[in-house]
Amino acid sequence: MSIEQLLFFIVFTGIAVLLVTLNKKKRAKKPRHQTKEELINKYKKRVLAFNETQHSQEQKLALIKSIHKEVHNNIFFDDQETKKLIQKLSLL
Repeated sequence: MSIEQLLFFIVFTGIAVLLVTLNKKKRAKKPRHQTKEELINKYKKRVLAFNETQHSQEQKLALIKSIHKEVHNNIFFDDQETKKLIQKLSLL
């Protein structure tokens, strides 16, 4: 192996390590509370948009039930938080 090949290998490896490191920083995960707040806001917007149009009480109940099912299956919310969120959404 010549010196030129060795230098090329070292430079190429350094660039690859640098790109991987920069890519990991860009894909940093959001904190749990931020993600939870975004989900809550999404559900609030969904209910408010539903309320703006003319729907029966049964249709609203079906929407709340579907949201409850989604939230209940979400790992970010425990049973108590799910109950509080559904109560808030029901009052909107």
